[in-house]
Amino acid sequence: MLVRAALAMFEAGRSGDVEGTYLAWLDTRILGPDPATRILAETGVMLSDGSQFGPGGDGYTRLDRSCWNLYYRFAPQAWGKGYATELAREALAVAERLSPRLPVAARAREYNAASLKVARKAGLVERSELRRDDVIVLTNWW
Repeated sequence: MLVRAALAMFEAGRSGDVEGTYLAWLDTRILGPDPATRILAETGVMLSDGSQFGPGGDGYTRLDRSCWNLYYRFAPQAWGKGYATELAREALAVAERLSPRLPVAARAREYNAASLKVARKAGLVERSELRRDDVIVLTNWW
């Protein structure tokens, strides 16, 4: 339920569809003056704030549309309760619904067995040719 609420807030943002670029700005001003902080406070999900990219980014979230980047990070007290797996599965479903042609990728260090397990449970597979040093890349395209 917590994850669905976070994804609903994400989907509520508006995004212009511009040809020739993989970057998009989500207009999340409807969520208030600091949408990233509000989303974090209400859902526990941390997002990048557009203001990191300058004053023009206030109220926006920048989205890289070359692929969906599956990222999850939870406080230690939330570990082992299935939240990351729920988030990953729901995020893949949203990505498929919003942009079915874009791949989803997750990156994790080889020592992070829990993160790799979550990505695999969500249906992503390792792409050995994309591996860099100890960073493993898993995707839904092959």
